[in-house]
Amino acid sequence: MTDVFKGWKPSLAFYFQAAALACSLVGVIIYGASGKNIFTPELSAGVLGVAVAFMILQAAGCFFCGTFKRADMRHVLSLCQYFFAVLAFLSFALYISYNVNYLASVLVSIDGTKITGGFVAAAIFLILSCALAIAAAVLIGRSALVGEEGGTRDERE
Repeated sequence: MTDVFKGWKPSLAFYFQAAALACSLVGVIIYGASGKNIFTPELSAGVLGVAVAFMILQAAGCFFCGTFKRADMRHVLSLCQYFFAVLAFLSFALYISYNVNYLASVLVSIDGTKITGGFVAAAIFLILSCALAIAAAVLIGRSALVGEEGGTRDERE
């Protein structure tokens, strides 16, 4: 196992992946703490399930980002990272769709319901995790084309 980390140095993509993982974790924690209200009496298993799947896969992506040195494997990781971003967006979309009655009550404001900070914070962190995952995918794909020594892969060959 020690050989895997020999010469490993984190790239910028790794930091974006770790930030996406952290934002998703914070979003899920906020959702767990403030997700219940009179319009949504229980937490959504879909939101939590997809977000947890994203976090597990993103953690694996963080590990493999530093270990894959070959360009073809980094292309595969880039495609996987785009899939992870889709999962992050799906968790955000499920979060919004599960709270649609709450949002309708806030927008119509018949009973005086106001939007809560927990709802806004969870939504921001969940969509931010998606944006950071997309940025990481772009950076991983770019690193497959541009090597450590600079120039494109075709120019070096």
